[in-house]
Amino acid sequence: MILVVDVVKGMQTQTAECMVIGEITCSYMMVVLNKVDLLPAPKREAAIQKMTKKMKLTLSQTKFKNAPRLLTIF
Repeated sequence: MILVVDVVKGMQTQTAECMVIGEITCSYMMVVLNKVDLLPAPKREAAIQKMTKKMKLTLSQTKFKNAPRLLTIF
């Protein structure tokens, strides 16, 4: 499963719903941060790190707690 998360908005209702469906139907998940290009360049890396931390915290209570954040889409 590939979970695409808007780096500006973070977890949305539909993101959480997809995660629940994924827990039922999938064994593996990869998190992709999308819309990174909307972040101001000087603050981009800090925002990516902040969202990565939030996502790890969110996923820590699911079977995807070790899911990699392999992709950041610009």
